[in-house]
Amino acid sequence: VRMAEEMIQSLRSFPLLAGFRGRAAADLSDLSKILVRAGQIALEFPEVREFEVNPLAIDREGRLSVVDALVVLDAQPAAVKNCPMLP
Repeated sequence: VRMAEEMIQSLRSFPLLAGFRGRAAADLSDLSKILVRAGQIALEFPEVREFEVNPLAIDREGRLSVVDALVVLDAQPAAVKNCPMLP
């Protein structure tokens, strides 16, 4: 999670997440956890070819909400692709 927080803080747009124009800062801990969990999905489910969250909204109090998400799967999972019994 710490590495994800450092990556977020390195973004040019980080000042927007840190709070601006009277808005609360985004909850960086929650945002970092979301990034780490997305990475875990990629590692644990090799059949996931694409994973998109758009947008990830931040309300005035800094709370995060996933508004929409899309997961695209391979036609054949990686574990099955190399099976000698399949054509």
